[in-house]
Amino acid sequence: MHESVAGAHAGQAFAAVTTSALDAAAAHAARALSLYDGDADRVDRLELELLATEISFYRDEDGFLASGGREQIATLAERLHLQGESARAARAWTLLGQVAWVTTDRATAWSSLERAVDLFKALPDSADKADAYAELGRLHMFCFERDPAIAAADTAGQIAERLGFRLVDHRMELYGSALDRGR
Repeated sequence: MHESVAGAHAGQAFAAVTTSALDAAAAHAARALSLYDGDADRVDRLELELLATEISFYRDEDGFLASGGREQIATLAERLHLQGESARAARAWTLLGQVAWVTTDRATAWSSLERAVDLFKALPDSADKADAYAELGRLHMFCFERDPAIAAADTAGQIAERLGFRLVDHRMELYGSALDRGR
């Protein structure tokens, strides 16, 4: 019973994220997590923890970093990978790469984004896969590595196009509507 309500709150949290209503998203994600019973390593709970962690990062980078957010993402990535959830683990590694870049930890940014892309290679196209390639391309660009930046960005663009997305100001949007990652 609680899990269906938690699922509803998780859906509302994701909807709020896609419209940049981060405070509402955080409230829904927290409520959904509070309703979960049972195994902390259930995949749906881990996915929700990843969403809540991502929301926390986008809401308040400084607070996120001060509260051990970087370590939380790394732990979630490993837990999701152990559960066989390569796509979610890759999303977590992408987020860890973004966090590392914000903190100017270039080595972790590289290793995290490369690990995300490696995991995504064997998976079908998704918005998260395109995002990982786009972030890797952005990192190459910031490091003045023109050809690898173009290659990664081209891959991201090709994935996005196959999915019916278009790139708008560094974000992917469905033609005619807000981004829907299908979670």
